[in-house]
Amino acid sequence: MLTLCIELISYSSGPLLGDVESGAVAAAFTPRVSVLSGRIICVLGVGALALALPQFRRYDARHHQQPVHTRCLRARMPVCGRRPWRKPPAYL
Repeated sequence: MLTLCIELISYSSGPLLGDVESGAVAAAFTPRVSVLSGRIICVLGVGALALALPQFRRYDARHHQQPVHTRCLRARMPVCGRRPWRKPPAYL
């Protein structure tokens, strides 16, 4: 649930914060400086998050149970011996 909340916050606020930053820097300096500073801030932010969240850096969706479960449901395959949540259509 926490991951979903973080994802929602980043999707909704990320572009707006980027627009504010680029507009403020472009107004104070030039658009070229704004683009360059945005790139630098982005790279530094990714580096800081990679250092602060080593578990995130090591995450591999191929070995995580939820994506496997979702793929099996979409393919209408039994998951761990259980039946899919609904029957496949007759044309499959």
